[in-house]
Amino acid sequence: MARATRKLIESKLALAIRLSQSPDGPYPTPGALDLDQDATGYAVGLIVNDGGGVADLSYRRSAAEMVAWLDGFNTALDLARKREHYGC
Repeated sequence: MARATRKLIESKLALAIRLSQSPDGPYPTPGALDLDQDATGYAVGLIVNDGGGVADLSYRRSAAEMVAWLDGFNTALDLARKREHYGC
């Protein structure tokens, strides 16, 4: 298993942004995904307003736990996209 680094986490978040068709624009853009890191770990949130308010999508986790969480999140997004595409 690859070492869980910020670069790996950011690449998995970039995939989540593509799969979720999250808006891309200057910070803060409502509807965009946000990665937060501090001394206690990583968390993913959803920007909910123009003031930069964030609703938590994940609990704060270690780097390795965030990689696993993002893998599951991306799998769920991909499945939802495929179901929408095929109408099931």
